[in-house]
Parts: sequence; structure tokens; C-alpha cells
Amino acid sequence: MAAGDAATPLLVLETTYQYHEGCPACAVERSKAVNPGIPYMRFFHIWIIILVSSNGRALAFTHPHAISLL
Repeated sequence: MAAGDAATPLLVLETTYQYHEGCPACAVERSKAVNPGIPYMRFFHIWIIILVSSNGRALAFTHPHAISLL
């Protein structure tokens, strides 16, 4: 076994994708290729949307005197 054999990868993945305009899956794959990390900003945006769109009355039921507040 030669020294050069240990450095060669056993599995070579092809990373050539064909992106099509207007394809939602292609847009996601393209954004993952550009930003390979964890999408914390996208998680933050979803959290803000859920927080803003939550029903205020649902939050009132967590209060002990919720019936008298409504």
C-alpha cells in the first residue's frame, strides 16, 4: 500500500446540480449551497411571525384570573 493511497477519498460526491428557474426545491438547494451553516436568521424570522400572530386571549388564559379579564 503506497502512502498516496491513504490520502485519496473512498467516496467522491458529485456536487453538480442543475438549477431551474421557478423551482422551489432548486431555490432551497441553491441557498443551502451558498450558506452551508445552520439558518439561525430563518429560525428567528419564523419565531417572530409565530409570536406576533399568536392569539392574545390564549396568553390571557395562563393568568390565574383570566376569566375576570375577559
